[in-house]
Amino acid sequence: GFDAVLCPVGIFQREYKTTLSDGTKNILAAMKKHGIARLLVVSSMGAGDSKGQGSWMVRAYYRFMLKHVIWDKNTQEADIRASGLDWTIVRPPRLLHTPKINPDVIVWSGPQPDRKFAWSTTRATLAKVVLDALSEAQYIEQAVNMSDPK
Repeated sequence: GFDAVLCPVGIFQREYKTTLSDGTKNILAAMKKHGIARLLVVSSMGAGDSKGQGSWMVRAYYRFMLKHVIWDKNTQEADIRASGLDWTIVRPPRLLHTPKINPDVIVWSGPQPDRKFAWSTTRATLAKVVLDALSEAQYIEQAVNMSDPK
């Protein structure tokens, strides 16, 4: 059997739709049916309690360009929190296409730390954070944000 489910599904939509949250409901039901407790989900900076974090440009981008996406991600995150599973939500900022893993990536939950952030990271760094959370049983029942330092 499986020990965990990783859901890195992303969406881009320009209207209010429940594509992502509906798909996640199906994943949650299947996990419960098959007795799989551990779930790792890639969400997005700006969703959930990370709303309002980031530079003014980051906040404006999420508010105006991704408002429909964040709306669906907020529904997704609420369903995950209520699932009773051992979940972790990871919220990256803008993802870069380089293969570099940044060993100095900053991961936090709750309020934004008082530091300078790049408000970007690489997909490879995101993958490392997610796989570390899985292999080291980190961040269970937590939504964490991440960014490379500036």
